[in-house]
Amino acid sequence: MASVRHSKQVVPAAGRRCAVRRDWESGAQAVGGDDGFRPDVILTVKSDPRYLSLVRGVTQDIAAKLSLGRDAAYAIKLAVGEACANAMEHGSPAGNADRIGITFASDGRNLRVEVSDGGPGVAAPTRKRTSPSGRRGYGMMLMRSLMDKVDFLPTARGTRVVLVKRLPC
Repeated sequence: MASVRHSKQVVPAAGRRCAVRRDWESGAQAVGGDDGFRPDVILTVKSDPRYLSLVRGVTQDIAAKLSLGRDAAYAIKLAVGEACANAMEHGSPAGNADRIGITFASDGRNLRVEVSDGGPGVAAPTRKRTSPSGRRGYGMMLMRSLMDKVDFLPTARGTRVVLVKRLPC
């Protein structure tokens, strides 16, 4: 079961206000702080790959509400989907019983997406493939190539991936 919480209206670059349905049933806490970002939309999903299409759809809708072009919207959707897929695979020790938190926020200049999980953490990626077989580890590099800034932050409860994309003026 997925839940969405809307904590304020999304104001796209064009100045139109967009409403987002409010429904919250998870105990996850919003991520936001002194950096100018306040959560616009918080999405919590089971750690189950069947929810990736929902996450991608919400991401696409938010990009559209921010008047992002098709290429930028696709890049954000792909990066967020990859971060969530990694959280589901590597950051969910209890499997489908775990939850993944996705927070979308905009300060008017940037879109910031945070993906949080309950896993053991991850080392910051390098430019090289991360697996000995060379078949894995492309997701982190892909996220970095699609977004303007990507941080992998360990937390007391797991890992938080912060994805930032500059908004068009």
